[in-house]
Parts: sequence; C-alpha cells; structure tokens
Amino acid sequence: MRTHTHHWILPALAMGALLCAPGCQDPSMTQGLFSIDPTAVDLGDVPVSQYRLETVEVENKGEGPLEIKSIKMVDDDGGRFQLALELDLEDFPFVLDPEEKSVFGVEFSSDDGGMFQGTVEVIYHPLPSYLGGGRPVRDVDAGAGPQVFQLPLSASVGAGVDMDGDGWTIEDGDCDDNNPDVYPGAPELCDGLDSNCDGVIPFD
Repeated sequence: MRTHTHHWILPALAMGALLCAPGCQDPSMTQGLFSIDPTAVDLGDVPVSQYRLETVEVENKGEGPLEIKSIKMVDDDGGRFQLALELDLEDFPFVLDPEEKSVFGVEFSSDDGGMFQGTVEVIYHPLPSYLGGGRPVRDVDAGAGPQVFQLPLSASVGAGVDMDGDGWTIEDGDCDDNNPDVYPGAPELCDGLDSNCDGVIPFD
C-alpha cells in the first residue's frame, strides 16, 4: 500500500505570520523612525521688534517610510512665534524615505519685553512596510498609528535691559518690564496687578 505525502507550500508572508507569535515584530517588516533636531527651540534674548529665526530638522532614521501628516503652531504666545514652512499646506501629508530630511523654521518677534513660550506640534506616522514582489509595500493599517511630538519654544525680549526704567530687569526678577510700577518689592496697590512680583495678586 502506497502512502501519499502532501507537501504544503505557504507564501512567504503567511509563513512569517506562523513563525511570529502575536505581538512580535515580523522580521520582514520595516518602518520609519522619527527624529527631530533640536528637541526644544530657545531663541535667546531678542532685541525689541527684531526677528530671529531657528531652523528645525526632521529626519527619518528608520529603515522604512515615515509619513509627516502635519506641522503646525498650536501656541504662538499672542502671535509672537511664527512657523516658516518650505511646503504648502496642500503638500501634507508627505513621506520621508530612510535617511531623508525635511526642514522648517520658527520665527520670533515682539514689541514688548518679557519671557515668551510657544509650541509646535508635529504629527507623524511610521509606516510599516514589507518586501512584496521584490519591492517595499506600505501597510498603513499596521503599526502604532499616527503619533504626536510637541516642540517647546522659548524666547525673551530685554532680559538684561531695564525696559521701563524702574531699576529692575527681567533677569533681576521684574515680572512686567513694561510697567515701572511693577518690580520685586514694589508696594501692592490692590489694582489687580502683581505689583511686587511675588506671584500673588491681592484682593481689595
């Protein structure tokens, strides 16, 4: 009596699925890796009514594609921070291939003295891909999905200059260097202002 042996041939991807238990990384799968430099933007002390620009670089340091879904200013501190993009809004989303870079700028200007902060939000999506038919095939439904990076911004104006002539600078602790009646140790007037810069606004 002859015994028939059946040989089952599985596609490479299906075999990979059998060898890879739930939750593991398919060895044939690659994806992008988000990198940003710098990770925080400090524009330093900027003269009144002058502009300062800092360039930010986004890079894909992974082995697969990285989709940049959006880059936007979510906190501009009263319009003092501005985003300078090389791309138009209709160019989003776009994909960075491995080792590919994209740059954008952060501008700052203020007519007032003080310490200022803002935030740029970058939404990105590492796109897992696998080799199919000898070329990478993107799988937009795999992986962790879109992720968010928030880039903190900071700048000051007149930090080392006494803007209001009260004898105190921002670096000295003046919490409003545009008002000569506000400085550390000033008398509290119950006028809704923190006149002595102690972090407490007195009530009548």
